[in-house]
Amino acid sequence: MSLAYCASCQSAGTGTHTDSTANTHLVDTIKPDEKLYDMNVAAIKKHMELQKHLEDENNRTNYTDADVDIAIPLLAEALKEKKFVQPSNEAFQQKIRSLFGDQVLQANYCGVKQHDKFYTLLAKEHGDEFDYTEDNIMVSKENNFLFSMPFLGDFVTFTDNIHYKINLSQVLVARNRYLLNDSKADLAYLLAEDTLFIKSLVLRFGYTADQKLNDVAMNDIGRSNDEEIAKVCEYIFVKDCKGQLQIREGLLQWITDHSDANENSMALAIYDYATSLYSNDAARSLKNNPNTYWDKEQKRKIAAYIINTWMPLNEKYAAANPGKWSVANLIDNLKVYDQGLEEYIAKNNYFSKEYLKKEIGARL
Repeated sequence: MSLAYCASCQSAGTGTHTDSTANTHLVDTIKPDEKLYDMNVAAIKKHMELQKHLEDENNRTNYTDADVDIAIPLLAEALKEKKFVQPSNEAFQQKIRSLFGDQVLQANYCGVKQHDKFYTLLAKEHGDEFDYTEDNIMVSKENNFLFSMPFLGDFVTFTDNIHYKINLSQVLVARNRYLLNDSKADLAYLLAEDTLFIKSLVLRFGYTADQKLNDVAMNDIGRSNDEEIAKVCEYIFVKDCKGQLQIREGLLQWITDHSDANENSMALAIYDYATSLYSNDAARSLKNNPNTYWDKEQKRKIAAYIINTWMPLNEKYAAANPGKWSVANLIDNLKVYDQGLEEYIAKNNYFSKEYLKKEIGARL
């Protein structure tokens, strides 16, 4: 695809194929008083010029991995200046697993684009890793930090012919220090200034271990109308690039924690999603029809997790506000469509859910 040059995006570079100049003169000379650099000047100038033509109809250039390779050591040096501490390889891999799941470190995983010096976590299936409008996340293999698609002109400013300054965005600094250095001081900044990234991290990449980040993403959905709220189900029940079902249990727990007798909009959304697994009554706003999108076993597992979330809430609040909650039993409603649902849940050890074991075990 053609790539629009974004002068405000925090990132770097463009080229055609890997440029030998990207690997020359990599030892930088820093003037401490001025914080000036002379690392890789020729390649930086060349690619800054190339990046100016990403939208040029007559002389268009393409963004490639060479652009990223040139940016990585600059970003790494600037992060170090901003007190980011590079994690050890082992600690970094543990962080990546906790943020994005074990699968991203598997060889040839379809949601990752691999390169020699970095890899790109795709925000959507079959996404374009070099499209800055997508919420992809790039990962430095050698320097152990996270970054977005870099454009050199966003953070490199030449002061003379051979020296330049690096002006790193506070957003990039805060992301790395909070997510990789556990710097609680940077959280307030992210919550105020980086909500789009937070929502992408939670809803697209499935990082739900941090309740304050979950609050940003889920409260944003909760302020929408019913059709938009229904979309939360497509962030909770996700089919990965291998066609496997992923369930974001942290978001189901968020619904449990934020429902009460008078507030059940998201709880109702997952209830409706459960019934739409077996009918064609899905909300028009959903991207995929649950009835045809999931296979039989996937439907049953999704139904089990919704039962485990909805029914305890309904039992707790229905008496206090029967107008908002339901007197019907969700298991009985779903059994009309799937007579083997209870047996399947029991066969799978109730998915290790005590409520399912108590409720369904008593029925068998």
